[in-house]
Amino acid sequence: MKVLDFIICDDVRQEIGNKFTLVGIYDSDIKVQTKAPETLKWPLPMSLALYGRLQPEAREPGFDAFEIRILHEGKELAEIKGTVKMTPTDKTIPIHIRMPNFPLPGPGKLTFFLKTSHQGKVAFDSEMPRSITVSVEKVV
Repeated sequence: MKVLDFIICDDVRQEIGNKFTLVGIYDSDIKVQTKAPETLKWPLPMSLALYGRLQPEAREPGFDAFEIRILHEGKELAEIKGTVKMTPTDKTIPIHIRMPNFPLPGPGKLTFFLKTSHQGKVAFDSEMPRSITVSVEKVV
């Protein structure tokens, strides 16, 4: 299995014609901007979305289920499970997840792990190539 894209953003929408719209793409960090950092009450609810494209190797059967785990500073924060309907002609498989009230737990590192399976057998299990750092930035 090859991960072609793994994008962290504010929102993802599937459009007509199997197009995707991604809004608010994050690079390497999420900066929470506030005038008074000491008054922040964690966890902060925020909109978070994930978009990925996966490509099975030629000899692989593909996958029919996936699981994404999100860790904050090494502690389990969320687990998302889903299914995929894949056809033999599919070259890539998009996965998109919207979490409109994601509980951002505080400053630190968010890491993402993806596991796919085919008929209950694990096909792929790895940390994603992107992590993201949450920080607080005081604005004047």
